[in-house]
Amino acid sequence: MIELYKDGARMKVALLGGELRAYQDAQGRERLWCGDAAVWKGVSPVLFPAIGALKDGGAAIEGTFCPVPRHGFAREMPFRVSEQGEDFVTLTLSETAETKRLYPFAFALSVTHRLCADGFETRFTVENHTGRPMPFLLGGH
Repeated sequence: MIELYKDGARMKVALLGGELRAYQDAQGRERLWCGDAAVWKGVSPVLFPAIGALKDGGAAIEGTFCPVPRHGFAREMPFRVSEQGEDFVTLTLSETAETKRLYPFAFALSVTHRLCADGFETRFTVENHTGRPMPFLLGGH
């Protein structure tokens, strides 16, 4: 877990899924759903390369059926720290043998979580390293 602090505010970010797990404002108030497994195990998952469930459990990509899981796979994969500063962290997920079985593309998905003067921001960047059209959906919860 990575913790960032700025002007009394605090943020926690998990490497698993690149997920923002907690945000407290400068007054110490928690401003994010902090998770309750009895209700729902997630907090704020990153959804890539699908949002929701795809028809028939996957998609035909270039003539081959690919079993893309509900909400994609990013939320359950380890990200690596690719850049970190005093008030931000950028986490990146790149293709693996496992992701290529589900989604046959070389890619980099980067998520930057930053503490700001009046809250936080999250930015996503998707790079296509395949050199051909790469369909995807990207979202947060």
